[in-house]
Amino acid sequence: MSFTKQNSIFAIVLLALLVVGFPFESFAQKGKKKTSAKSTPKATPKSSKGDQALEEGIKLFQQGTAETIGAALDKFADAAELYESENDSEGVANSYVLIGRANKKLNRFENSFTAYQKAFDLYESKNIATGKANALNNMGGIARDLGKFEDGLKYYQMALDLMRSTNDKRGEAQILNGMGECYFSLGNVQSAMQNFQQSNAIWQSLAASEEKVRTTYNMGRISFAFNDLQQGLNYLNQALGESRKYDNPVLEGDILEFLASYHLANGELTKAIEYRRRIFDAYRNAKAFAVTPSRVLISVNSLVVSYYRAGDFENAYKYLEDGIAYGTKNNEKIMTALLYGNKGVLLVDQGNYDQGMDFLNQGIESSRQTNN
Repeated sequence: MSFTKQNSIFAIVLLALLVVGFPFESFAQKGKKKTSAKSTPKATPKSSKGDQALEEGIKLFQQGTAETIGAALDKFADAAELYESENDSEGVANSYVLIGRANKKLNRFENSFTAYQKAFDLYESKNIATGKANALNNMGGIARDLGKFEDGLKYYQMALDLMRSTNDKRGEAQILNGMGECYFSLGNVQSAMQNFQQSNAIWQSLAASEEKVRTTYNMGRISFAFNDLQQGLNYLNQALGESRKYDNPVLEGDILEFLASYHLANGELTKAIEYRRRIFDAYRNAKAFAVTPSRVLISVNSLVVSYYRAGDFENAYKYLEDGIAYGTKNNEKIMTALLYGNKGVLLVDQGNYDQGMDFLNQGIESSRQTNN
C-alpha cells in the first residue's frame, strides 16, 4: 500500500466525518418529580429510605465531577433496591432513569440503555404514559449515539405518540429533533428537514434551553443540505451565540466545527483555524468526562489539517506531537495510528524521507494491530 500526503489528510477528514456524531441525550420529564432529565435534577425533601438515597444521589450528581457522578450512580442503585423493598415500582423506575443518565454522563452507553429499558418496563407495568414516553425518548437517544439510527427512529416514534398524548411540548420538540438527526445521518434530508422544522416551531413558544440551541444548529445544517447557505449561516451563528449560556463543550464544538469546515471549503484558512482553536480550547478546558478522548483527538486532527493547508508546518507538527502523546496515554489506537501516519507525511513533505517513512510504517502497523 502506498501513502501520499493527500491520502493521509483525506483519511483524517473522512474519519472525522465518520466518528464525530452529535452525542447528546434528549430528556424530558420523569415520573413523580416532573423534573427535566436534561437539566440538573432537583433534590426535594423525602421521607422513605428510597427517597433519602435518591436525594443523596441527586446532590452528588449536581457536583458534576466524574467521581461524584460515579458515587451518585451507587446511590441511585441503592435507591432502586430500597424502593423495591418498599413496593414502590415508580420509585424504582425513577431510580433507573437517573442510573441511565449517570451512565450516559460517564459515556457508558450500553449500561445507560439497559437502565432506560428497565425504567420503561416498570412504567409500562403501571401504565404511566409520561414515564414510558421519556424512557423511550432516552432509548432513542442512546441508539442514535451508538449509530443505530433505524433503532433510534423506532424508539423515537413510539415516544412521540406517547408524548403527544401527555401534551408535553418540550418533550415533543426534543423527540422531533432526535428523529431529524437520525434521518439526517441516514441521508434522508427531506424527512430530517420536516422533523427539524416541526421541532423548531415548537421551541419558538418555549423558554430558552440547551435543547433549543441544538435544534437551531440542526436547522443550520439542514439549510446547508438544501444549499441555502446564508440561512444556514444565520442559524449557525445564532446557535453559537446561544450555546455560550450552557456548559456543553460538545454542542459548542459541533457548531464551531461546522462553521470551520465551511470556511475551510471556501479557502478561508485563517477563519477555519480560529474556529478549530476554539474547539480545542473548549475541549481542553472541559471536565474530564465531558468530552471523549477520541473527540479531543479529532479536534487535534482538524487543527493539523488546517495548519497543513495553510503551510504552517511548525504548528501542524506541534499538534501532531501533542496528539500522539495524548492518544497513547488514553489508548486511542485508531486516532493515534492516523496521527503517526500524518506525522510521517509532514516529515516526507519537508524532505525528511527516511524518518517520515518510519512514522508512516508505524502508523500502518498500529492500524493493523487495531483491526486484529
